[in-house]
Amino acid sequence: MKLLETNPYSNCDFGDKRLTSRAVLIAESLKVKYGEPLSKIFNSNSDLKRSYEFFSNPKTTFDKLTQPSFKQTAQEIYGIPVILALGDTTYLDYKKILEKTEEYGPTGNGGNGLILHSSLAVDPDFGQPLGLLWEKLWHRQHKVPPPPGETSAAKKKRLKQERLRAKNRAFEEKESYRWVEAFQNIDFSYSAVSQRNMVRDTISRSLVR
Repeated sequence: MKLLETNPYSNCDFGDKRLTSRAVLIAESLKVKYGEPLSKIFNSNSDLKRSYEFFSNPKTTFDKLTQPSFKQTAQEIYGIPVILALGDTTYLDYKKILEKTEEYGPTGNGGNGLILHSSLAVDPDFGQPLGLLWEKLWHRQHKVPPPPGETSAAKKKRLKQERLRAKNRAFEEKESYRWVEAFQNIDFSYSAVSQRNMVRDTISRSLVR
C-alpha cells in the first residue's frame, strides 16, 4: 500500500478556504496527541478557541469532514484483487454529560448519545486495515413519555400501536438499512476512482461504549 502523501482534510470543501486550512491544522495536531481532549492538544487559548468555533460551524458537517478520507482510502486500495469491507455499529454514549440533550438520543441501557456505523477496508490476505470507506452518524428519537395516570389497558394499547408503526416503517428508515446504505456508498466511491477490484461485505454487530 502506498503511503499517504497528503493530508486528506486539505480536500475538504466547506465553501471557505479558511475552514479547510483550520481542518488541516486540527488534523495535524490530533495526529501528535491522538485521544487527548482539545484543551490538552492545543497549547494556546486562541488555537483552542478557533478549534471549538470550527466544530460548531454549521459548514463543517460530518459528511464534508469524512468524504475526502474515504476517497483517499479507495484510491489507496486500488489494484488489490479482493478487499473486505467490514461493517459495524458503535454506540457513542454521553449519558454522564447532562448538557448533551439536543441532537442526541437513546442508545440502549439508559444511554444517551449518537450511533456511528462504519465500513473498514481490510486486506484479507494479511488482515491489515487499509482505511475507512464510509461512515454514517445519526441519533434515535426520544420516545414520548406516557401520559400521566395511564391505565394498564391504555398502556397495552399504546405499546401495540408503537410496535405496529415500527413494523410498518419503510426499510430506508430502519437502522438495519445502514448496512445496505454502506455498501451502496462504497460502490459509489469505487466508481468515482474507476475502482474495479472486488469488494466483499462482512457484517457484524457490536456494542462499544
